[in-house]
Amino acid sequence: MKLYIPKGGEMTDLEKDQWIQKVNILTESFHKNEIPCRYPLDMDKYLILKVKSKYKRFITDMWQKHYDRAEKLCFENNKELLSDDMMRYAYFLTGGGIWQKLQIPYLESKWDEKQLKHYLLEDAFMCPDITSEKYLSSETMINHLTHLTVFKEKTGADVFKFNTIVEFGGGYGGMCRLLRRFNNKSTYIIIDLPIFLIIQKFYLSNILGEENVNLFISDSQDIQKGKINLVDIGDEATIKLISQYKPDIFIAAWSLSESNKMTQDYIYEHNYFNANYILIGYRHYDKINPDQPCSNAIKLTNDFINIYENSAFYAIEKEQWYCFGKKENKT
Repeated sequence: MKLYIPKGGEMTDLEKDQWIQKVNILTESFHKNEIPCRYPLDMDKYLILKVKSKYKRFITDMWQKHYDRAEKLCFENNKELLSDDMMRYAYFLTGGGIWQKLQIPYLESKWDEKQLKHYLLEDAFMCPDITSEKYLSSETMINHLTHLTVFKEKTGADVFKFNTIVEFGGGYGGMCRLLRRFNNKSTYIIIDLPIFLIIQKFYLSNILGEENVNLFISDSQDIQKGKINLVDIGDEATIKLISQYKPDIFIAAWSLSESNKMTQDYIYEHNYFNANYILIGYRHYDKINPDQPCSNAIKLTNDFINIYENSAFYAIEKEQWYCFGKKENKT
């Protein structure tokens, strides 16, 4: 296991070894009750999707490397995708517990223990690392619930009761899985690159049932209410339709920050799909990062007012920021 320590975080070699040993023991024990794989990685549909997709113009060099690695693992039928170091890096699953040490006390101040044990519980599928013995959770799940809880605290809007959610860049499906625990009848739309849609379909179908997941392959499909809808970012016909569903929230947890300018402009032009609220996590660098040159370019369109924008409380170097917006009621 390779650790990806957040900037500003420090761990000695001994601390790293002890952390890895602890996580390995927790993870091995947790996955003894692995969820059986009922639905395979659908690489036939992936090939159809990849051929028709225009995703190349939306991808950065950094994410192309992640994409190539994910594609290779999927073609190898690797069902333990989250145990791969590059996938860990892409989804931030191994930060040495540095953020977790601050996030868990915060969550415990906002939720009772019984709630946290339910909402933070990982699913024993694709082999996520278990980093919390108390909650049997991963750094990623703890991270997701932190974002949503901060959003509710700062805006007063109960994101956990929202009915229509658009997420840009859905990772392996973890945020979606978490929010479906609060509202399993929500209409959830993930916009992403083809190979990550296939991973999300694999993960969410096996966790929640294939009948609850709608992968867009043809242009004749429509958003299915009450289900998880997986949409290729290059599918312009479907992208144009999303605004009609008047989403409660648009979520981009560091995904928009790691995109190129064309992608950011593409999302701005669609006015965040006319969502009522916006939850954006982004990186704010003092100097331009060559791997993520557009990180500081996050902005709200004219239809939205800024409710809250500040660095995340758990980020040591204050590079991680939140931007929460609300659609302005214009007469």
